[in-house]
Amino acid sequence: MKTVLDTSVLVNCSNGGVLAILFKLLKRVFVIPPAVATEFEAGDIAALQEAGMAGRVTILNDADVPGALYLRLLHDWGLGEGETECIAFAAHNDATFASDDRLARRRATELLGSDRVT
Repeated sequence: MKTVLDTSVLVNCSNGGVLAILFKLLKRVFVIPPAVATEFEAGDIAALQEAGMAGRVTILNDADVPGALYLRLLHDWGLGEGETECIAFAAHNDATFASDDRLARRRATELLGSDRVT
């Protein structure tokens, strides 16, 4: 199962020293959109790189995010670029979305359903 992580999840887990543990959870492949990767530059990059080499994390490029959906959601919802990329990718790829941002979670639930938002 793919789970798209927004910046808040990465930052909170990094600050708590548990990012490497998160990436070792069984049956999960984590996806990080480009805006989130850029926003996270000051975080635990070593854990991110290690998980990437182990095939547990994929950092997307702009072409992986459906552009038309991204732009519509960005305009309609007023979320940040990272949250919007996460939700657009999750919608297009049947993935789950992880965030601690209340508004982003509410909007994602509207589009994805509560079973795909954590």
